[in-house]
Amino acid sequence: MTAVETAIADFDEAGELVRIRGYLVDVTERKRLEDQLRQSQKMEAIGRLAGGVAHDFNNILMAINGYADILAAHPRDDWRRADVEEIRKAGTGPQPSPTSCWPSAAGRSSSRP
Repeated sequence: MTAVETAIADFDEAGELVRIRGYLVDVTERKRLEDQLRQSQKMEAIGRLAGGVAHDFNNILMAINGYADILAAHPRDDWRRADVEEIRKAGTGPQPSPTSCWPSAAGRSSSRP
C-alpha cells in the first residue's frame, strides 16, 4: 500500500496545542496507473526510435538499390555483373518489419499484482 499522510494541528487562542488530526490517503491505485502510463510512454518512445531507424535504413537501401540498377545497365558479359545481381537481390529481398523487432506492450502480461 502506498499512502500519503497529512497532519493538522489545532491551537486555542493562547497558542496551546489542542489536538492533532491525521489523515492517511491510499494512493496505491494512482501510483499503479502512473507507473503504467510511464511504461506506455517508454514503449511509445522505443517505437518511434525503431520507426526512425527503419526509415533511415530504408533511405540508405534505396540509394544502394538505385546505384545497383545503374550498374546493372552494363552489358551482361561484364565481370561485375554477378556482384551487381547479388547486391540487387539482397536489396530487394524481404525486409523485417520494424514492429517485429520489438515486443508488443499489449501482448505482455504484467508481473505486478
